[in-house]
Amino acid sequence: MGLFSEDLACVAEFGSHLGMAPPIPPKSAVVCLPFASASLMDGALGIGENHTEPNGRELVKLLLKRGAAGLGPRVTNLFLELSSYGGTRDKILAEAAEKMQAGDRDRARFLAEALAVEESRSYASPRLGALLYLGLKHGATVHLADPMIGSGFSVTAVKRRNAATADYFKRVLSTDRGDSPASVGSLLLFGADHFKLGGGIQKLLPGLAWIFTCGRPGKPD
Repeated sequence: MGLFSEDLACVAEFGSHLGMAPPIPPKSAVVCLPFASASLMDGALGIGENHTEPNGRELVKLLLKRGAAGLGPRVTNLFLELSSYGGTRDKILAEAAEKMQAGDRDRARFLAEALAVEESRSYASPRLGALLYLGLKHGATVHLADPMIGSGFSVTAVKRRNAATADYFKRVLSTDRGDSPASVGSLLLFGADHFKLGGGIQKLLPGLAWIFTCGRPGKPD
């Protein structure tokens, strides 16, 4: 993929396709859009965000809207850093999807926001509940993709959570790679540590493209 001139400031953020560490802060979601769009056409894309900064979430929002409007690749699967807590929330997610398909957007929005109710108030807007709603609205299958979110935030805990997320990804898409045909259009939004600690989730899903959109990323192990 050729890079537009305005993308050059964002080059160092790009993951597996360019093989670089991210030493500089990002520009806007619009600047990172060409790389993100191209990645979704080839397979899955992981976005590593700082939860308190909006760039990653705005990029997800932009990709969803452009895909639904036919202006870019459609997001087929949206994997969010939320948990079903052993499947107890799967029925709520299924009801939200059903209400969206039935045209009851108010109920779908209420349920989507309920699924992310524990998100810290310090986190950026759009909130995860809003992104979940937008995913459903624009035809994506939304996944509560951090089954072990309650494990904590230590290096060991994040590695354990990444393993559970990778296993979930492989199970629902029936592939063990991030660049397989089954992965095309799949988008993951997780905190940047999930791509930094222990080599990152991209090591567990070979071929997964990834990008940092946070302002203070660290070098992957």
